[in-house]
Amino acid sequence: MNKLLIITIFLSSQILYSQMRYNNFIYHLYNTNTANIQLPSSLDDIVQQKSDTIEYIFEIDDNKGRFYPILKLNNSQQDTKLDLNEIFVRTEGEYYYDFEKHIFENKKLTLGRTFIVDIKEDSLKWNISDESTPCFNYSCKKATLTRIEKGLTEEKQYKITVWYTNDVPYDIAPFGLVGLNGLIVKINFNGNTEVIIKKMFINDSPKKIKPFPSGKRLSSYEYNLIIQEQLDKYRRIRDSGVDKSD
Repeated sequence: MNKLLIITIFLSSQILYSQMRYNNFIYHLYNTNTANIQLPSSLDDIVQQKSDTIEYIFEIDDNKGRFYPILKLNNSQQDTKLDLNEIFVRTEGEYYYDFEKHIFENKKLTLGRTFIVDIKEDSLKWNISDESTPCFNYSCKKATLTRIEKGLTEEKQYKITVWYTNDVPYDIAPFGLVGLNGLIVKINFNGNTEVIIKKMFINDSPKKIKPFPSGKRLSSYEYNLIIQEQLDKYRRIRDSGVDKSD
């Protein structure tokens, strides 16, 4: 075999091996558009709008992964308001991935209860654009996901935009945003919250990743029904207090 060909194959395999050894990915979450978030006046005294950065980590060990926040709580005795970023983090919870078995789960605390929600790989209907842009030394594609979410007063359209690359030989999908076959570099949640990868590195002593503790598993549909029932309950309570004498 030609010496030049041997050297080329060796170097290519070394580069691929180096890429595949990344097992830790650091993401930063921050608020990008606090000025446009309109809160009801009744929440002014308990919610604050800050742009503090919160760090997330995506860890891989063998064919398993875990994505969770490294949450820095505000322990100030003089500041008792809730931070919108912390509300987002607590609502989203953490994620477990079994890449070999195609199991993706989201553990979250909602309504004072812990739910483990199953995420189906084909349930996210991505719209992949022809648009591409360089980001984090990769050529990234743009994909969007739109869904309708019901609120206390009306239905709202919620849009998630991601930039991802196929140049990395594995799937890294923060927040359970599976189905794009690549490394997600950047996420924008409805124009308000943004998540950007900041660092990739090799941990030679990775943590053993275990599935979430046994407990009741729900499909996304079943979980959304529970949330919808609770919203309906809040609406009934709200409407029962309306003065109908006029």
